[in-house]
Amino acid sequence: VQATGPITDSQSHQAAKANTNIAIHHLRQGALSAAREKIDRALKQDPELIDSHLVAAELELRLDDAQRAEAHYQAALAIDETHGAALNNYASFLCEQRRTEQALLLYDLAADNRLYDERALALANAGRCLARVGRQDEAAGYWRSALERRPDYPPALHGLAETALSRGDTDSA
Repeated sequence: VQATGPITDSQSHQAAKANTNIAIHHLRQGALSAAREKIDRALKQDPELIDSHLVAAELELRLDDAQRAEAHYQAALAIDETHGAALNNYASFLCEQRRTEQALLLYDLAADNRLYDERALALANAGRCLARVGRQDEAAGYWRSALERRPDYPPALHGLAETALSRGDTDSA
């Protein structure tokens, strides 16, 4: 049985979600060409689907195209400037680019978003970003904040332990 008539926005949105999920599968398998095909299709089907832009950004990073990756992060945030995962992922990208202050702003926005379930992740990532540039005391503050949200959060515990070890404080570690 074939459907007749034009494809509705809802159908297009569902198709974009399906193609995004397939692209994620291809990325996990390392099949970058197949992932590109699916994510390009998803973005044509629904250019407002934030998850598609985030997957496209990850694909571009794997293809060593930071400029195109950043464009997808910015497109995702243009759709919803409060989207927790988009803020966190873009912040991680900025951290990798050594744009620490910009990254911290976005991590803080993600951590302040009460609708974002991974607020502790954003705080732990901010800590890791600061630790990379030698700002251990500030990093420890972010890790403690992450632990206030999730007392058993392994990335924050690990970060604090590393900080204590770097100071020679084996008891705290």
